[in-house]
Amino acid sequence: MSIRAAWIIPLLGLLPFEAAYANGVISFNVTDYLDWGVDSTLGNPNGGMSGFGMAFTGPGDGDPWLARTNGGVGVSIAAMDGSAGLMRVDNDKYYFDGVQWVRTSNAIDLHTYAGHFDSIPNLTSAQPYGDHLIGFGYSQPGLVLNLDRPAAGVGFRIATAGTSANTDFVATLSAYDINNVLLGNSVINVKGLGGLCPGLNSTGANAPTPCNDAPYIAYYGLAANVSRITVTVSSANGTDGMYIDSLLLNDGTVVPEPGVWALLAGGLGLMWLRWAKTARLATRRPAHARGLRRPLSH
Repeated sequence: MSIRAAWIIPLLGLLPFEAAYANGVISFNVTDYLDWGVDSTLGNPNGGMSGFGMAFTGPGDGDPWLARTNGGVGVSIAAMDGSAGLMRVDNDKYYFDGVQWVRTSNAIDLHTYAGHFDSIPNLTSAQPYGDHLIGFGYSQPGLVLNLDRPAAGVGFRIATAGTSANTDFVATLSAYDINNVLLGNSVINVKGLGGLCPGLNSTGANAPTPCNDAPYIAYYGLAANVSRITVTVSSANGTDGMYIDSLLLNDGTVVPEPGVWALLAGGLGLMWLRWAKTARLATRRPAHARGLRRPLSH
């Protein structure tokens, strides 16, 4: 999973992108996160991150589901229309039982989907059953997430869930403040990274091959004022669901990468060279051209 920062460098400082999606990576510094698959610790106020546990069933039939980030931000997630049907799933289809690759859902009663997120045997996937996802396996109006502490940046990896492989889709993330005023939208038009991942759906004698290419979608504003987001997807067949990976947050902290400082230093260096050149040219011009009066002749 690759996360890096992307920045605009204006003349007198650093300014983060308003819409934070570029080239498949999150364009803000992640200061907090939530793994949907960690065990619930909501009964303990000091229990740290709280998710929904293994992908058996959810915390109940009704929505919203309640969780807590590593940094203590309360998160609720629900269907936009208020209906039930959220699912915790793991991104895989097979796992190695020590002898052979077997169907996870047959050996262990887990909800799984073999999508474009990371999965075993990649070491970067959430072990042992692939990335911990949440969402719907069928068409829904969308997801809504509420934060009890505003954030500046909100994002996650996303992909459609359907019966076809390598499908196209459009995803839209809308960010709102505490008064439900729209702050902005991020839209990604994705080619071939939705639906099933072919490498996870066939094994034979070989280990499955995860796609690990589900794209990121995110919003990053200029202040920590995002309290609510909605996310929707659309695809050609109109019946696909969607899953999202771990929730990533930024609390407003700006920590540029070393490359940013190098670019900024280079820009300032060029500005100094231009100023120095201008100053040298000015000293070489005739006195009257520099606004100095000539001495009077007698």
